[in-house]
Amino acid sequence: MPRKKKLVVADQRLGAKKGRPGSVATTKPIAGADGHFAASRKRHNRFISAPASNSAADDQNLCFNKDHDSRVSAAETEQIIAEIRGAHRSMMFAVKQRIKLFNALGAFIRIALGWRPDLPDKESKRIKAEAQALIKSGGGAYSEYVKLTKEAAEPFLLMEKEKTKLLESLAESLPIWAAFGEPIQGFGAKGLAMIIAQAGDLSNYPDTGKLRKRMGLAVINGRRQGSPGEGATKEDWIEHGYNKQRRSLMYACIGDPLIKCNGDGRYRSIYLNRKKYEKQRAEENGLQVVPAAKIPKNRKDEFMSEGHVHLRAQRYMEQMLLKDLWRSWRQAMPRRVSEPANENEKMGAEIYGAA
Repeated sequence: MPRKKKLVVADQRLGAKKGRPGSVATTKPIAGADGHFAASRKRHNRFISAPASNSAADDQNLCFNKDHDSRVSAAETEQIIAEIRGAHRSMMFAVKQRIKLFNALGAFIRIALGWRPDLPDKESKRIKAEAQALIKSGGGAYSEYVKLTKEAAEPFLLMEKEKTKLLESLAESLPIWAAFGEPIQGFGAKGLAMIIAQAGDLSNYPDTGKLRKRMGLAVINGRRQGSPGEGATKEDWIEHGYNKQRRSLMYACIGDPLIKCNGDGRYRSIYLNRKKYEKQRAEENGLQVVPAAKIPKNRKDEFMSEGHVHLRAQRYMEQMLLKDLWRSWRQAMPRRVSEPANENEKMGAEIYGAA
C-alpha cells in the first residue's frame, strides 16, 4: 500500500477519538503492506446496530458495545484481533530496525574511541559512557555518522508511532476495553493490544494457567517459568516454553506502569500486599532483606535483595491482572456458538498452551 493511503486509513480509524468527521464504511478492505487487512473506515463508528435476532444462537453470537450503542459479532472480533496482531508485527519490526541502527552506531564510535574486548571493566564502561554521551550531544567528531543514523531511523520511528496509535484504536473498539481495561488506572489500550497481539483470542484458553504460560508467568513443577534449574534437560526447557519477549512485555509495558500509575487501585494494592508477604516469608526462612549493593559477595545465601522481593510481587500482580482479564473476556466478548465450546478450548490449549 502506498504510504499516503496507509496514513489515511490510520487517520480514519482515529477520527472519532480526535473529533474528526468519519468516513463511510466500505465493503472492500485495503490490503496493508504489513500483511494484514485494514478496512478503510473509522474504527469507532464501524459497528452498526444489529438487526433483531431470530434465535437465541444469534443473540449469543453478538456482544453489546455500550460505548457505541451497537453489537459486535464474533466475526468482527476475529477480524479486529487479526488486525491487532498484524499491526503489532509491523510496530515491532520498526522498533527492532531502529534499535539495530543505533546499536551499530554505538559500536562504531566505541571502537573509534579505543574499545577492545580485553580492556578492564572500568575502562570499557568509561568508553561506552563517552560514546553514549557523544551520540546524545550530536556526535562531536562523529557528527556525520550520528546525523545519518538519525535520518535512517526516522522512518522507523514514524512507523512505530503510527502503528502504536492504530493498536490503541483497535483495542478501544473491542467490548473488553470498556468492560475491563478503561476503568483501570495505569492500564492503557496499548497494553491491552499487546497482550492480544501475543496471546490472540483469549476465549481459546480453557483456563488462566494456559494464558499465564503463554505470557511467561506460569509456575511449572514448582519453578518459575523460564528457570527450570541447574541440570535442566532439553525436554525441561521445551516443557517450560518460555518466550523472553512476552515476559519482557508483561514486565515493562504492563506491570511497571501499573505499579507507578495505579494509585490506590486494585493492582498496586495487590503489589504492595504481596511485597510485604514476600519480605516476611524471606525473613521467616532466615534471610535478611536488604538492598542488593549491601549483600556481601561471599554471603549471598544469607540474603535476599529488595529488588528480588519487588520482582516477585510484581510478577504476582501481573498474574492477577491476566486472571481478571481472562474472566472479563469470557463475559464481555462474543463467542461463536456454532462451534462447541469444548472443541474451541481444546484448540486453544493446543495452539496457545505452549509458547
